[in-house]
Amino acid sequence: MRDIILSGEIMIIKRKKLIRALDKVFSEYIRRRDAGPTGIGRCITCGRVGHWKTMDCGHYIKRQHMTTRYDEKNCNMQCKYCNAFEQGANEIYKRKIDEKWGAGVSDWLEVKRCGQSMLRRFELEILIDHYKQRIKELTQGETKLNNCKKKA
Repeated sequence: MRDIILSGEIMIIKRKKLIRALDKVFSEYIRRRDAGPTGIGRCITCGRVGHWKTMDCGHYIKRQHMTTRYDEKNCNMQCKYCNAFEQGANEIYKRKIDEKWGAGVSDWLEVKRCGQSMLRRFELEILIDHYKQRIKELTQGETKLNNCKKKA
């Protein structure tokens, strides 16, 4: 299967491939955001500590709902056990979202899930670029921290 369709001189990337690319960069951003400059963070549901590379980007409202799939408040660092084997541990996750983001945020996400969203290719491309830039900003903080540790 080809990932790129040639249309005259313009190459159009298929929407599914853009969604996969956005999923990857968004997941990395969420895990780095929640880990902080050390790269170590806690699972939002059980508190297990781990490096961002070994953790998941857990969705309170499942990824099938496009209206909340890329909502930063819907997505938080979660250990692989809670995300996969505990089906996200949703009752705990609900409480933790409200603790982290404010009372009622989980209810708001549940309402938002019922909306309709069809992200177009250009919107997916904009979001990919946006989260790449956000990751770059986060990793610059990590680089500064690592340079300070080396000097000490």
